[in-house]
Amino acid sequence: MKNTPEFNPQSFAVIGAGPVGSIVAAFLARNGYDVTLCDIIPELVNPALDPGIIIDGAEDLKQKVTRVCTRLPVSVPASTNWATTTPTWSL
Repeated sequence: MKNTPEFNPQSFAVIGAGPVGSIVAAFLARNGYDVTLCDIIPELVNPALDPGIIIDGAEDLKQKVTRVCTRLPVSVPASTNWATTTPTWSL
């Protein structure tokens, strides 16, 4: 049996603050994960911080994410190990 480290991510970046991205971000945040919601349109991501993402329907939910961003780093080295690197976002 191989001794491989368990994959156990604690933070997520969700790219796109449309309906699907917002739902994914809200449920990840509700379950205790560190969530960064990214979109190029500030008006889509800023409400995710305050008042939070609001989902009305079968399961009502209002959930804030950890942070938002409207730009990704311009260049990232191909050798970047995202499993061990915490991204820094320039806002």
